[in-house]
Amino acid sequence: MRRNVIPKITTHPIGKRRHNTTTTITIQKEQEIKKKIDSILFLSPTLWPEPNSSAAGVRTTQLLCHFANTVGVSHVSYGSGANLPSSSSSSRSSNNATKEAAHHTMQHLTSQYNISFLHIPPNNAALIQSSLASSLLPNDDNDNEAKKKNIVIFDRFFAEEAYSFHIRKHHPSTLRVLDMQDMHSLRAARSDLVQSFRHGQQPPPFTHTKTKMTQAFMKEIMTYIPSSSSSSSFSSSKVSLKSQDIFLREMASIHRSDVILVCSPYEKYLLQYVYNVPSFKLVLAPFFTTPVPHMHTTSTSSSSS
Repeated sequence: MRRNVIPKITTHPIGKRRHNTTTTITIQKEQEIKKKIDSILFLSPTLWPEPNSSAAGVRTTQLLCHFANTVGVSHVSYGSGANLPSSSSSSRSSNNATKEAAHHTMQHLTSQYNISFLHIPPNNAALIQSSLASSLLPNDDNDNEAKKKNIVIFDRFFAEEAYSFHIRKHHPSTLRVLDMQDMHSLRAARSDLVQSFRHGQQPPPFTHTKTKMTQAFMKEIMTYIPSSSSSSSFSSSKVSLKSQDIFLREMASIHRSDVILVCSPYEKYLLQYVYNVPSFKLVLAPFFTTPVPHMHTTSTSSSSS
């Protein structure tokens, strides 16, 4: 089955309701995986990988390196709807600095890992189809695509929304993987609850009245579980319609995908036991960065005269 193509990534120890930063990543049946996977295509409608701009950028860059180097698939590529960045801009703005950093990151990934980068705007069906044909095995009548497996990894649920129907239409046997990065509906709802408390525990839209956070309300924030209903609890009445919409979109994207990469053990627990997402679809895949060794520093003070 297609779910056996993706490498099984496990972490130890795993807690159901708490984050654990100590992880050991193990790849099982690596030689078997190498024989099955031909190409992996990452897709994002708006971003290029840039590890210095955000934690998501770190994780995406390390995922690219992991699949290109450790797993040893034939080809890894990354497509984005954003314009290809360059280092030729004379402007000193933060936006251009980010683009220049992304350009250098992409150059490094190409030279060291042979990763290719494609401009694939999500609203251009013809260009998407041609880009897929160059990145994945083409569909044809003699079923060549079934001989080797291809994987598309969507960088968050809005990438899945933008591109997945093209994958299903032109490459139906391709494994569709959703990299959640965060559970965005949980993050958005918690943000709403914090803002609600800061502005007098009122439902959105918020006023400018601010109050002090209490331990009881912090517990309410941390135990809140997103849902599509605004009347399921007192907390839900404080969550904006936008956050509820994010929940529905994210859940739909999860159910459309074959495999889900989840960062947090708690989020994996919610998906499996609260939202009833089949466990075989969920892969706990936290940060892939190399741990930074503990650094000992000594301070010296100049002697007084």
